[in-house]
Amino acid sequence: MAVVALSFVAGLALPDGRAFAQLTFEPDQCAAAVNIAEQIKQKFDISPRLEASFERFRRSRCDVETRFERDTEIDVKAFLEFRFRFELWKTCNDNPINRICQ
Repeated sequence: MAVVALSFVAGLALPDGRAFAQLTFEPDQCAAAVNIAEQIKQKFDISPRLEASFERFRRSRCDVETRFERDTEIDVKAFLEFRFRFELWKTCNDNPINRICQ
């Protein structure tokens, strides 16, 4: 199964260039991402920094520019699984008859 990278999109500049708008997932996407993050936190012994990153992500209502800090190889593995599982959720949510969703 190919690993699909989650693309976090850069913030959008406001027309007058004063500030950047927060770019977040849709509510159902955010709920799924937060749920997956909780499952990852239970499955892996992640560092406090990655756990805090997941919390910032949740509190920001899934701001795609959230930085996920990773300190250990376990953190890297856990974050890659988070990204993969979220992309799989999006794929299956958009096209449930896709063969990888069966």
